[in-house]
Amino acid sequence: MVGNAGGPAPPGNDCCCDPSCEAGVGVFAGAAVYYQDEETVGPTDARHINNQSRFVGFWTGSPSVDPTCGDNNVKMTGLFGAALFTTDGGAPTPGSPCYLAEGSADGGFGLGKLTATPPATVGSVIAEVGIVKDPTFYPDLVVVLIQPKEPKVIS
Repeated sequence: MVGNAGGPAPPGNDCCCDPSCEAGVGVFAGAAVYYQDEETVGPTDARHINNQSRFVGFWTGSPSVDPTCGDNNVKMTGLFGAALFTTDGGAPTPGSPCYLAEGSADGGFGLGKLTATPPATVGSVIAEVGIVKDPTFYPDLVVVLIQPKEPKVIS
């Protein structure tokens, strides 16, 4: 399936043709990249515990080889989803991790939602589910690159 950058990619999308995506300095075909912002990718660097160490895929170069993407687009592969977010955790930013929200968030309406801030209550579970791609429609349908991590119980 092919998704457009103008709105959330449909869940289960295996290709995102993004006409607004650009390569930052040091990005070359085959490079492992992270989201610098919702329109730019940069090369990953494991020396930094920030968004730069949050791998989102490989740069395939431009123009895309997918004819449905046009001449000046980038083809990013991965599993994207459009998720509901709580407002209690604050607005997510491109390239940042997102987590399962506690059911008590948003006045008890946090079930089934994600949050930009990991839970901090003893006994709660920190379950990172992915990396924010496009928060334009926050708190409704934030586009997330799905990359679940092992859950950890807060003690």
